[in-house]
Amino acid sequence: MDDGLPRLYRLFDLHTMDLRKNHQQVLETPSSFWQTQWDTVWEWSGSNEFNLVRWGTFIYTTAIFWIAALGFLMIDLTGKPKVLQKYRIQKTSKYQVKFMDVLKAAKQILFNQLLCGIPSGILYYHVLIWRGYDSSRNLPTFSRITLEIAFSILLQEIVYYYIHRFLHTPFLFKYVHYLHHKWNSPIAIIAELCHPLENFFANLFPIVLGPILLGSHLATSWIWYAIAIISTMISHSGFHIPQIPNPEIHDIHHSKHNRNYGVLGIMDRIHGTFEVPRVGKIQ
Repeated sequence: MDDGLPRLYRLFDLHTMDLRKNHQQVLETPSSFWQTQWDTVWEWSGSNEFNLVRWGTFIYTTAIFWIAALGFLMIDLTGKPKVLQKYRIQKTSKYQVKFMDVLKAAKQILFNQLLCGIPSGILYYHVLIWRGYDSSRNLPTFSRITLEIAFSILLQEIVYYYIHRFLHTPFLFKYVHYLHHKWNSPIAIIAELCHPLENFFANLFPIVLGPILLGSHLATSWIWYAIAIISTMISHSGFHIPQIPNPEIHDIHHSKHNRNYGVLGIMDRIHGTFEVPRVGKIQ
């Protein structure tokens, strides 16, 4: 009996060490599956750094936006499935939306993506080369990816808040930012409807700043960009569906214009511009 207990303790210690080792491997080593996918992306780019950073980022982020946009537009243009209508925030606004209104917005968005996004992407490449970044073919560790995305999220919150407030000064609001605010009851695609200047300084700059400062691996940047794009679209969607981020906070900004400038609400709380949604739906 006495000999059995020490043996049991040793077995328990070995099992615990094995679990810790496996946990460490999960945190520190990307799976061979994801590494294989990234190797494929490298091969598609011709193993060319410029192609991967400039065109790869452009194709990837544009595809993320339009795939998500088409999914949301199926709901916005048809009003179906009906089961989702109970989650609409602004019950008094016209719905479903008109196709011609969406088409007009889509033209401006495509203009920004093609004629603004491509040149700014070339600048992005040269800034990365100047700054230096992790251009290794090997993926970074999961812990590093997580920490760098967390930093980028917080940095975006700070930078975007002040740029957004600046856009609400009378002159800039009238000649630049008003285009985005034409939709008092926004839909997801409106997340990228804006003046070209706003697209560069408010939409692109706060998002790419974190990865540039950190010299992040491009795979980390792409994950972060996808998070930023999808979350912004959700905040403009007009639907508060359970288990997804609450878009009502940003909906208040579109209806009142002088509240909830930030993304997370941290800077709004610091500066006294945060407004909590009323109980029930925004009218």
